[in-house]
Amino acid sequence: MQLLTGAECPSGNKKTRVGQTPTRSMLIDLRKFGVIPYVRTDRKADNATGEKLHEGTLAPQMRVLIVDDSQVLRERLAGMLGRISGLSVVGLSQSFSEARQSIRELRPDLVILDLQLGDGSGIDILRETKLKDPSIRFIVFTNQSELQYRLRCEDLGADYFLCKSTEVKSLVAISERLVANAGQN
Repeated sequence: MQLLTGAECPSGNKKTRVGQTPTRSMLIDLRKFGVIPYVRTDRKADNATGEKLHEGTLAPQMRVLIVDDSQVLRERLAGMLGRISGLSVVGLSQSFSEARQSIRELRPDLVILDLQLGDGSGIDILRETKLKDPSIRFIVFTNQSELQYRLRCEDLGADYFLCKSTEVKSLVAISERLVANAGQN
């Protein structure tokens, strides 16, 4: 599991423990990928640049977890989505077990989910998560775009269902719209 504030950053050359404040060099590595690391601000902790937060400073409104078995795609999506103002990619997971742990520990607002994972199914992640916390939004982003999968994901509560090979721009547009809507609430 790649926790962008805790485990291995996408460049693969820095490691820390979950919850440890990222170092300046780690943040520079993350920024190469266009990722703005999320650091909890509920304790008025240092923000991602190490500066003290001022009263009234808002953390990113939308925290996103990317779940896909392809490392290249996870990093590419993190880079694209990391450029959206008000959105923070908080973690990258490659498997069913990592996704389950990341959702439990990171409590993302949005999960971008592939259906085919190495050790399980994204459908099971969707079902399990929606039963426990229906407020988490899901964008299913998969190459398995057949109608049967689309209908099953819709029945389980997926908010969006997109095909990887044709709807990358839609993924970005939907994410931007979700961030804008979150800012209005």
